[in-house]
Parts: sequence; C-alpha cells; structure tokens
Amino acid sequence: MPPAYDLINTWIVLPEAREELALPLKGKKTGFTYHHLVTYYAKERLKITSKVCDQVLHDLRRAAEDRWPEIIRSSFLSPAAKEKYDNLVRSRYKRLFG
Repeated sequence: MPPAYDLINTWIVLPEAREELALPLKGKKTGFTYHHLVTYYAKERLKITSKVCDQVLHDLRRAAEDRWPEIIRSSFLSPAAKEKYDNLVRSRYKRLFG
C-alpha cells in the first residue's frame, strides 16, 4: 500500500505534476480506473471481499456527492484552487464510477 504522503493532492498546486501516486500500482502511476483500484488492488491483491468493497464504494460515492463539495468550498484554498480541486474530484469520480 502506498504511504500516506500519496494522499496529498499536488495536482491542484503543481500543474506539471502528472503522477497520481508516488509508487506504481500494477505498473501505473496515473489513469486509474475501477478495474485497477477495486478489481485488481482491493479484491485480488488485498483480498477484500466483494461485500466490503461494495460498502466502501457506496460510502465513497455518498461522500463524493454529499460531503466533498462542501469540504472543498469551506477549505482554506483560494477560489481558483477550490475550483481546480472540485474539477479534479469530479473527473476522478467519473473515471472510477463512470
């Protein structure tokens, strides 16, 4: 599992950053899809059951739809950074969930 520093989102402050993770996942550092994160990493590598994955994904969807926009809006980020962060969350959500 990648270290916690991978949780820092450098994409909104470093336009030249092109990697989503510092360490590769299945040979990739960017462009992750449902298959990479859930099927390969969670289910195959970590052996997390489908039931647990489904619950986590349900919670993630709810957070992305209900909580993340509000958290971003109430953050200390500049208006421009808030917009970038919101766009980034939306694009990755779409990539993960379609």
